Amino acid sequence: MDVPARLNNCLTDRCEEEGCSLSLRGMQDSISVLSMNCVRRTLRAKGRTADFAVLSNSSRWVAMIELKGGQNLKIGQIVEQIQNGLDMLVNGLGDQIVDEFFPILVHHSDRDPRRTLSGRMITLRGTQRRIIVAECGDRLAPLIRA
Repeated sequence: MDVPARLNNCLTDRCEEEGCSLSLRGMQDSISVLSMNCVRRTLRAKGRTADFAVLSNSSRWVAMIELKGGQNLKIGQIVEQIQNGLDMLVNGLGDQIVDEFFPILVHHSDRDPRRTLSGRMITLRGTQRRIIVAECGDRLAPLIRA
């Protein structure tokens, strides 16, 4: 997927925030990473958003990443941030079509959120996906089977 010119200032080379990161090792040449806070400002969108979006440069998939580095996991807020981020990004991509999407929560917490998240879904054009849960420091590639 191509990053629209108006979002070029939002490009970054890592997914790292709040003492938590998602490793992009081995994928740097085939992806683009956007800071979603920058995307929100650039598009003048409202509402909460996820932290990062990872776009494939060769196919039409997007990973929407929310990082939580140890703070209290508010499940409703996490779902809202990922859903809003995905909707915001898809609107910002214009005519480009997203075929596949991966909503991902990366966290460092004593509480495993998988059970609480189990019934919560992220939706794009009628397709629903469960949120993938990873630990801070994990690699993106195995999460999306790339």
